[in-house]
Amino acid sequence: MRHWARFLYSAARRLSALSSVTVAVAIATIQPAFAYIGPGLGVGLIATLAGIVGTVALLLAGIVYFPIKRALKRAKSERAESVGGVAEDSHTPPQV
Repeated sequence: MRHWARFLYSAARRLSALSSVTVAVAIATIQPAFAYIGPGLGVGLIATLAGIVGTVALLLAGIVYFPIKRALKRAKSERAESVGGVAEDSHTPPQV
């Protein structure tokens, strides 16, 4: 093993040990926080979480919906063309 790799490996082990000790000390010396969370903060938190969940739901719905919509439109136009008619969404001017 090269010198720099050995150094990085030993540094990572020391950092891991230090992190473990720090977490253990923090957990051992934990004290209760006498904090009051009012109704305004609770409602704001609920609204924020609902907004995040709604955003993710709309994102997933859009990712699923638009390819299906495009495929259905393509199938409809192919079906109309195979029957001999012109597809409804084609942009040909009407015959006069």
